Order: sequence, then C-alpha cells, then structure tokens
Amino acid sequence: MASLRDGMKVIAKFSDSFMCTDQDVKDISAAKPETNWSLIELPADQLEILEKGGAFYFQSQNGGTGVDDGGANLYTEHVTFGLEFLENSNSQFVACITDSAGDLPADGASIEGMDVDVLKGQQCEVFGQVRGHILTKPIQVNVQRVRALLAKQPLGVELNSGSDSNPLTMRDLQYEVAASPAELSALLESGPFVVVDGVWRLIPTALESEILDTAVNVVSAKGWSPESVNIEALLVEVQSLLGKLAVPTAAVLRKVLRCLLVDAKLATETAKDSSTEGDDSKTQATEIAETKVDTTSSDLAGAVVNAGMATEPPTHLQLDKEKVSRFKVLQVLQMPPAKVRDRFGLGAPEPRQKRARITVGRPAPVDTSGGPPLTVDEFVAVLQELTGATEKPTHDDVWKVVGNDAYADEFEGTIHGLDHRSLPQDPRERLARLFQLQSHWKPSRIASLIQPVLAPGFKVDVWLLKQARAAFVEIEQGKEERFLVKKFGN
Repeated sequence: MASLRDGMKVIAKFSDSFMCTDQDVKDISAAKPETNWSLIELPADQLEILEKGGAFYFQSQNGGTGVDDGGANLYTEHVTFGLEFLENSNSQFVACITDSAGDLPADGASIEGMDVDVLKGQQCEVFGQVRGHILTKPIQVNVQRVRALLAKQPLGVELNSGSDSNPLTMRDLQYEVAASPAELSALLESGPFVVVDGVWRLIPTALESEILDTAVNVVSAKGWSPESVNIEALLVEVQSLLGKLAVPTAAVLRKVLRCLLVDAKLATETAKDSSTEGDDSKTQATEIAETKVDTTSSDLAGAVVNAGMATEPPTHLQLDKEKVSRFKVLQVLQMPPAKVRDRFGLGAPEPRQKRARITVGRPAPVDTSGGPPLTVDEFVAVLQELTGATEKPTHDDVWKVVGNDAYADEFEGTIHGLDHRSLPQDPRERLARLFQLQSHWKPSRIASLIQPVLAPGFKVDVWLLKQARAAFVEIEQGKEERFLVKKFGN
C-alpha cells in the first residue's frame, strides 16, 4: 500500500466489496447494519509495536459469549487496555492508496484542474465504513474476577473431580480473565494465590491467618532462630497441626509466610556484611531471603508457580521481627473482643458515651456476638503490651502500625479489622463498599484506601471531592471535625 503526502490530490472510488452502513430516517428504530470496520486509537508506543508486527488480542472480560459477557478488553503480551466506543453521526470511511490507477483519462487531460501525469499510477480506494472509533486506556487486571473464579477451588479442601467443575489451570485463567499474560502472572504472584499440582488455588483469608499464626507460634515454641528457619522442618510441624490439605507443600508455606520475611534487598545487604564469615555463610544469608519472580516475559505466563520461588527454592527463611510483631498486633483485631479483654486483662468495657448526632446515613451493623467492639484506647493498651513499649502509644502510632488493615468508628471510638485486599478494585465500587462499612470517614483514612486503585495521574483528594461530600460533625463539645460522606442520591 502506497503512502499519501499531506495535501496531495488523488482520484477516489468505492471498491467492489464496499458495503454502506448508513440508515434511512424511516429505519432509525431498526437494528443498525453490521459493520466490519472500526477505528482504534492506540498510544504511540503501542502503535509502534503494532507496526512492527506485535500481536494484540480482543477478549471478553468474563470469558463468555453474547452481549451480556461483561464487554471486552484489548491486551498485548504486557499491557491490558479498557475500551470505550465513541460513535459519530457523520459518515466515516476507511480507504487505501493503491499503485493501480485503473481507468484514467487520456494523457494531457485534467480532472478538476489536476495534472493526470501526476495522478497516473495512484488512486484512493474506499473499502469500508465505520460509525466511530475506539478509545483505549490502560487498566489493571480484574482481581475481583480472579478471586471469584478461584474462590470455587480454595486451598484447604479437596477439589471436586466431577466433569462439571474442572479445576482452573493457568491456561483456563488466561481465557477467563481478559488480561495480558505478564500482568496476570504478576497478579497471581503477588496475591493470595498458589498453584498446587498445576491447579491455581485461592488462599482464604481465614486459612492464611491461621497458617501464619501457627507458623509464628511454632517458631517461638521450638525456640528456633527467626533469622534462619528451616522450611522443611517448619512444614512438618504446621502440617501436623493443620493438615496437608491446608499446607500441601513447602512452596505454599513460603508463599503464605512471605509477608513476614525480611526484604530481599535487606537480606542481600546482610549477606555482604557477613562476608567475613566465609563463603558458606554468605550463600546461606542470600538464600534465606525470598527472590521475586520476573514476570515481564510472556513465557512465564504458565510457568509462575509460586511467589518467591527461584530455580532452587531456599531451604531457610529469615523472618522479620518487626513484621512478626505487627502480625501479632493485627491478629488481635481478628479475635473476639471478649477474648482479647480476657487475655490482656482489660476488664469490662466502659458504658458507651452519648453518640454525636449524625444527620447523614448510618454505619453498617457491627457483630457484637463476641462482645462489644474493642475501643481504640483498649487497642492502645494491647499494642503497648505486645510491642513492649515503655511509653503509651498515641493514636497516630496505632495507625502507623495497622495501616490499611483496620478502620475506626470515630463516633463510637472503636477499631475494627479490615481485609483491604478483598475490597473492589474499581475506585467507585470501592468507595461504595467503604461507605457501607460506615457513613463517615476521615479524609486521610479513606484517601489511603482509594489511592492504590486510582489510575496513574489522578489525585486522590481531587477525586474524592467529586465523588463524596464534606460534612462537619461535633465529636467533642465545641469542636467540629471534617468527614467525607456519600453524595445525596448515591
């Protein structure tokens, strides 16, 4: 296909295969004629990849068929794009410049003032009509879709071998989730997912917490050094307590414990510092840290089996004392409040003070079957005892420790555990879910939960001002505090 210079005039004609998709006014309510062509807008770097022969794939988001399959995404080996179609009421055509001019007037003649000698050998052939164009924007892998699929085959239970529920492998996930192989592999590597005998499994939050708690208690009870825990010995102990279904392999145990391990970079520095102790100790110090898997290659799409696995899995793990301490603190929020008060000798909770008047919405009901929720002040006492701090931690210290793994009811003065990983990945859906938990949020707290799922370039404070509204509530007499609440009608 020849190129056409800007401003150059050529003869145009419709190809023999051209099909018109315009509709007459009297047929405006009828179904629109099918079109075989659409324009698509790609970023410059992706257009360059396409021009070099790179492969792009359209795929249903839910792996189904028909109009109710959730729409489609466009993805390459490394990037996933969401699609938005913009329709244009004007007729739009696509054409190509060919080297065959077809039937031209005799030499020397002119067509609308054009010199035929210039036109000879080229013409514009219109071969298709489009209704608009498709916009593309990079999106994150739909983690909720992945979790929903793998929730049917959780770790800790026997898989149903019936023909109606075949276990999902990596190939199945690539079909069911419209995402690039590299991004899907990265998600599986970083999330609560493991592969056992070629089948991907979801690690339920409750089971993950139980495995972590059991492993930490075993290390403490056995008197093992947290800096060098033999993974096989720990596996035997954990399996004896929880069973092989819960922890079938050392790779699964390593994946669960990853959140408690010393960072690879820090472990490498430790290895360098201990170089005087000999080559053997250097090698061991390097091996005990978890090594991240490179998921930039599409070849790894079906090969990533567990986070932290290298060519030779490390035989020892190096637990981070601060991370272990934080885990023990967070475990308190998963326990029944009555049990926490009994364990730490907190006594019966004080009667609730009169609540501030709330004019917008109501918080979601709180489960009180295990006793009234822990107050922030009670949690401060627990934090001081678990960390051995000489001074009483402040409320700011509490949030530095718990981060996004908890939220506070400012009106009741209580604190609650929060599994932020299970929150929706769509910003608006996540915001709606948070307002289901409670009606009033401090701006800084809700911003920290929304920021991770916003697209690059979006400022969370500006986004929240558009999606929520401010409300001022008097928590303490004579002192108003600013909260964010749902907009009217949302």
